[in-house]
Amino acid sequence: MLLRRLPHSGGKPKKSPCRTMPLQLQVLLLLCLALVGHVSAQFDRTISEQESKSVVLPCPVNEEKCGKLHSLNWFKGDDRIAAMLLGDSNVTSVNKEFEDRVTVEQNPYRLVIKDLKIGDEDIYLCDTTFFIPEETCDNFNGYRVELRVLVPPTEVVILDAKGDRIENGSVVGPMQERQALKATCTVKNTRPQPDVGWFRGTKRLATYSPTHDLNDGLFTSTLELDWQLSREDLAQDIECRVESAAIKSPIVTKFSVDLQVPPKSILIKGVEHHTVQGSKVVLQCDIYGARPAVNLTWYNATSTISPEENDLTEIRTKAFEKEDGTYHTQSELVFNATRFENDRVFKCEAENIVLQINREKPISSTKTLEVLYPPVVKVSPPEMVTNTSEIVLLNCEYFANPASLTQVVWYRNGDIVNVNDTEHYQGGNSENVALVIKSTDKEDVGNYSCQLSNAIGKGISEQQIDLDVQYVPLVEVLMIPEGPVKESDESNVTLFCNILEANPSVLTKVRWYANATLLKELPDCEETREDLCHIDPSKLLLESIGRGFFYNYSCEGFNAAGWGPRSEEKELMVHYEPGPATLTHFPPIAVKKKSVIFSCSVDDPGYPESNRFVAPQTQPQPKPKPQEQLPQANSKQKFTSKSTPHNPTPLIAYHTVQALSPHEADMAFEALLLQKHQELQQLQLQPASSSSLSSALTSSIASSSVSRPAVHEIKETHALIDLHLNHSLCTLLTLTTYTPQSQILTLYTGARQQSTSSMSTSSTSSTSSSSSYALYRKMGKFTFVAQMVLQPNRYRWLRGGRGPLQDIVTKDWTVEPVGLDSRTNYSCYAYNEGGKGVMATVNLEVHAPPFFIKNLPQYTGVLHSTRNANLTCRIECVPRCEISWQKDGTTIEKNDTRYFIKEKYMDASPATGDFESMLSVLHFNMSNWPNSKFDISADNANYTCVSTGNSVGPGIKSGTYLGIEYAPINTTVANTTVYVQEDTIPGRVICKSYGNPEPSYEWRFKDKIITRGSALIINTPMQRNDNGTYTCLAFNKHGKSTAETVIEVQFKPRCEIERREIDDQDTLICTAFGNPVEADFSWSIKAENETVEYLGSGDEKAFADKSFYVLQEDYAIARTYRCVANNTVGSGAFCEIEVAAGSALFIWWREQLAWWQRWEKTTLIILVAAILGLLLAVIIICCIIICVCRRRRRQDKLHDKSSSLGEPLTEPGEYENLPFHGLQTAPNKHVSDFEDPYKSSNTYIY
Repeated sequence: MLLRRLPHSGGKPKKSPCRTMPLQLQVLLLLCLALVGHVSAQFDRTISEQESKSVVLPCPVNEEKCGKLHSLNWFKGDDRIAAMLLGDSNVTSVNKEFEDRVTVEQNPYRLVIKDLKIGDEDIYLCDTTFFIPEETCDNFNGYRVELRVLVPPTEVVILDAKGDRIENGSVVGPMQERQALKATCTVKNTRPQPDVGWFRGTKRLATYSPTHDLNDGLFTSTLELDWQLSREDLAQDIECRVESAAIKSPIVTKFSVDLQVPPKSILIKGVEHHTVQGSKVVLQCDIYGARPAVNLTWYNATSTISPEENDLTEIRTKAFEKEDGTYHTQSELVFNATRFENDRVFKCEAENIVLQINREKPISSTKTLEVLYPPVVKVSPPEMVTNTSEIVLLNCEYFANPASLTQVVWYRNGDIVNVNDTEHYQGGNSENVALVIKSTDKEDVGNYSCQLSNAIGKGISEQQIDLDVQYVPLVEVLMIPEGPVKESDESNVTLFCNILEANPSVLTKVRWYANATLLKELPDCEETREDLCHIDPSKLLLESIGRGFFYNYSCEGFNAAGWGPRSEEKELMVHYEPGPATLTHFPPIAVKKKSVIFSCSVDDPGYPESNRFVAPQTQPQPKPKPQEQLPQANSKQKFTSKSTPHNPTPLIAYHTVQALSPHEADMAFEALLLQKHQELQQLQLQPASSSSLSSALTSSIASSSVSRPAVHEIKETHALIDLHLNHSLCTLLTLTTYTPQSQILTLYTGARQQSTSSMSTSSTSSTSSSSSYALYRKMGKFTFVAQMVLQPNRYRWLRGGRGPLQDIVTKDWTVEPVGLDSRTNYSCYAYNEGGKGVMATVNLEVHAPPFFIKNLPQYTGVLHSTRNANLTCRIECVPRCEISWQKDGTTIEKNDTRYFIKEKYMDASPATGDFESMLSVLHFNMSNWPNSKFDISADNANYTCVSTGNSVGPGIKSGTYLGIEYAPINTTVANTTVYVQEDTIPGRVICKSYGNPEPSYEWRFKDKIITRGSALIINTPMQRNDNGTYTCLAFNKHGKSTAETVIEVQFKPRCEIERREIDDQDTLICTAFGNPVEADFSWSIKAENETVEYLGSGDEKAFADKSFYVLQEDYAIARTYRCVANNTVGSGAFCEIEVAAGSALFIWWREQLAWWQRWEKTTLIILVAAILGLLLAVIIICCIIICVCRRRRRQDKLHDKSSSLGEPLTEPGEYENLPFHGLQTAPNKHVSDFEDPYKSSNTYIY
């Protein structure tokens, strides 16, 4: 064992236990080695750990080189803090100061310090002592560990020059270039001493040395920065970097500076050479290197350009921030070039706050613009008044870039003046721009403008020369309202003398004419008519218009040029309404579902008359109303066409077409078509040879019946065009035709001459010419000859006070069919443009012949046991009719107590359109019938409801067959039991029942419907599971009844063999399963050589389905016993059982088998369960015993070990010469008093 001692606190060497040399020599040698090792010792390892954490200090021990370890001590500096004595029971001691935080561990040997503190930083020595040192051991000086305690900085703070804190990542400023930046970086409460530096990017800034203050073992370091800013600091972060062993990576606290710098350069670019007026000009100004961005201003010469003052100018300015933090400001001045920008200097001026603070001038750049533009033209004089046949000079001045002209054009009212007409014009070209009119006339009146062109474009004068040439007026007469005028309105009409052509266009005098006779010249400034002096002479007011104002009016006007010609005449028409209407209808009493014809007529047709078309004859002129200024007229011609040999006048003339609405024109044309239809019907009655119509017309009406009334329908819209009467008031009119459906396509075809009779007392007969009119439509075109029409009056109809009806406009109205809603009042009146006449009204009475509203059904079913039965019929009849009932053709009398009848006359039903009706109900008084119910066979009968006739129709009747109904009874099946063999199809089974209505049938099996109908038909082979009862269900709406049939499915038997001891005999039992159950059996033996020996039928023992066979005891070989069962269907398959050969063992087995068979299955189960439970209990008890024994054995070992703790750590006499020989063994725990084990000695063993 190697004894070593370090010179701690005056320790002295003691005797060496080594027997090979004297003790003093060994101690001296060890002391010298220890001193040398202590003086020259270095750190074996340095460990750093943060405060409050745990640290592990290792103590490497190489027992292979040094031998077995006896003990070890841990020193902190010169103070021992822990010791460990090794042996069978380890003894560890820790200084009281560190006992809560320090532990000594082995395997591996190490010192663990918890909750590390700053005071724990020191050099730690692990000193070891071995029992027998080896020569190869080199661990004489112990193992030294330098422990460094690390404390990260609590915070890194940057302060500005004022002492205010600068947050990490914040921005300082704004500051200007060349301004000094001062800041202080402070690192607080850290260990070890940190390295602090100021950086800009990767460059370390030059600063003073940092200062370090130590307080409670923690350093606070401060480093100041004084830096002059420049453009290099743009977009750069100023960083305070702290590096220390206490932190894994440097702590960086930074801020940036909002550095403001002036712009470096300015450049303006855009149009290189010149631009053209109207082109978009874009001038771009770029400013670089400024922060903040500059404010930019555009100048046109010395004037500031503002987009708000000019909508056509746009300034687009935007700034781009560069990577260095400066801004590139780009501004575009966009405008349309005009002549005013020619030779103008445009300037871009920019400045920012840096220039303003330093009081420096803004930077600027300029550009001169050249604009090419077309001529700008000006004409003079602006106005010129002249007379005809005079010379006029029109001047034209201009300026342009370039100034040379390529074309000169003069315009009058927007039209080009033909300056090549040298007889009328002079000049107007590029050599002489001015235009001279040699001799003026009224066509020269207008606004003149001059257009000049150069290489760039055209320019036209904005002003115009207003040249005025005076001439006499040309006028026309206008009426407001335009007419016709209703006499009943007593309205006023204003006549205007409207100027068509005049210069000046102001009438100073107007002469008014009525039927070409001078009526008045206005103004009238005579002394007696002062109210007509200061008026507008072009207006003439006619008050309270009546029939006396029926004239053709005209006028002529006067201006500075003189009197003009008289205008064309214009007629003023006055309308008045027709007289009262008269309304009749046929038949006087209408019948339901038939027709009734209403006729409306008037004696006074009014004016204009109710017809649209009149003969072209001269009619008497109505006397005009006396009036002061109107001259008298004896007669008046109303739009009578003037006939000439070259322009024959048709018999149809247009009088009031312009004054009528389109709907009124429709009715006029409809009247024409009706007249034509009547003429065609008359011609159809004449012989075919006398007809002069074309074949197309004859064929078109051949299919229509003469006696058939015309059905008027709206068919389609046409245009009626006048081809020959060029002077008529209307040449195009849109009409809707009303005509029978069968004649619309070719009703009017061809052209013919036809004589007409006199239409009135004032008209003479005339002959129509061959002039034709075309009627256009979507499907083609056809023509007809114009005909003279008798007065087709226009009417309006009302029904039930509602109307007028838009689709009924004729004199006669056929209502068909007549219904309940036709029982109301009807009204009609005639009308024209003057108004409507007095209305006539009649009430229509409508009767209805007998008609069934509710008739009897063909069949009526009644349950024979019902307590309430009745038959109902309802007959519509006006006037009232009576109803009677019949049974099998015999009238049911009122004294028949089996019946009673209830009747009621029902009101009309507008909802269904039914008239008044008779309701009759035949009730069956069941209490007076035999057995108070119907007989199911005797009471079936025919019942009839019969009505009487009335004034408009004969009586009617309706019958029903009363059937007595009852639920199905007497339900039977043809076969109650059906036998069928398996895999065959059974015959059909018929089910029959009686009931009314006829019963329906269903066959059910196992609550499922298998077929419907009275016959049970099974078309699939029967299987044994189809065996059972089949039910026939007969049913109708009154009930149901059932019958059953049983189907027995017979099949061959199968067998099973079992072995059982019966009456102490070994017996085989063969059981048959089949239908029928009764079976015959046959036993046989199949030996090993495949031979078969028949044994008979066995013993059935009163069982129909079993056979017993007793085995013999003297057989010596194994046998196979077979059994075959047979019933009436046939033989089944054999079944067999293997029987072993007889022996002593077999007899013993048979005895066991007999004992075994005496037990029931339940008893066997209970026995097996009891045995398993017993085994489980034994296993559990064994486990408990084993566990108890193992626990006792463990306690005994512990007791033996504790009793051996009092023995010495070494064998007797082994270490009696050691310094610690004779010391008492320490207890197996930490020593509470660190000094107790070593109180008697200052020597420490390692």
